[in-house]
Amino acid sequence: MRATNGTCTRRDFLKHLGAGVLAAGALAGAGCEDVNLDNPAAAAGETNAPPPAGGATHPPPAAPAAPQHADLAGDIANNHGHTVTLTGAQQDAGDAVTLLLTTGSDHGVPHTHTLDLEAVQVQAAAGGFNVARVSSTDLAHNHVVTFN
Repeated sequence: MRATNGTCTRRDFLKHLGAGVLAAGALAGAGCEDVNLDNPAAAAGETNAPPPAGGATHPPPAAPAAPQHADLAGDIANNHGHTVTLTGAQQDAGDAVTLLLTTGSDHGVPHTHTLDLEAVQVQAAAGGFNVARVSSTDLAHNHVVTFN
């Protein structure tokens, strides 16, 4: 039954949706009588024939895309030789990351720190916003690291 304004009712919609699902199932099953489930390669139309002369039958994979963002160097407070970089690729991905502050020296003792950035912070830094986080505490100290 159609609603009086010419649109489908919920019942009509669900009825048509169900018919569409049944039709799709029937189409998916059509022509499958010859599939050999004991040999998946044959079922997929693959053969044991050697590749044509000249090499592979598939084009080579595309080169990875260049990062859309430039690397960002972190500004490290109370620094004594550390560096940290949020790469363009990490910004493009927009996922949470753990960065390593390179080896610094505190009173002659080499050490590193880690810096955890949540996905939203990586995305904010990539968007040009200031992001500040505190590094891990090592040798009884930590650093505030700011991007942008």
